[in-house]
Amino acid sequence: MLRLIVRDVIALAAWICVGEDRMSKRRSFAIWVFEIVCEAVGTCLWITAAAFIYADPGLHNDLSFRLIFGISAFVLIEFALTGYLLTTVISALYLPRRQRFLYPLVSGGLYLVHSGIFFVAVGNHILDKHNLFIQVGGASISFAVTLVGDRLRGLPELIARPPGSDDNTMELLR
Repeated sequence: MLRLIVRDVIALAAWICVGEDRMSKRRSFAIWVFEIVCEAVGTCLWITAAAFIYADPGLHNDLSFRLIFGISAFVLIEFALTGYLLTTVISALYLPRRQRFLYPLVSGGLYLVHSGIFFVAVGNHILDKHNLFIQVGGASISFAVTLVGDRLRGLPELIARPPGSDDNTMELLR
């Protein structure tokens, strides 16, 4: 198992630094990092909203930058401890990008699985309604963020070759 993880980390390093399309790979990795940070901040805001909905009076008076930063940092640590970071980077490496919704769906599903692992690890029941509220909201955030990330990954190709600029379309216009 450890050998597979090491192999995938080495593959990630090679994916980022080596190859004919190195800038594209670096851009894709930077977009993945942006996605993870947005997911953490989005989960933080969703947890804060859940605290307001479920009337936790402790958070009502303290909605500060430090609180948002602290919860976001905790969510990033939870992502690392449950393996969410590793599984999303592996899925980003190996999933084909031809299907528009495949990676966002996989990312949302991974969010559900890994947040379930976290809630069970801290001693909560897997089907607790408060946990499910956070899990489903976080998976939705993950889906939306990775969908935008996929659009950002395809942006340079879209700029280089806008829709309708292929040779067949130009011939039809003549």
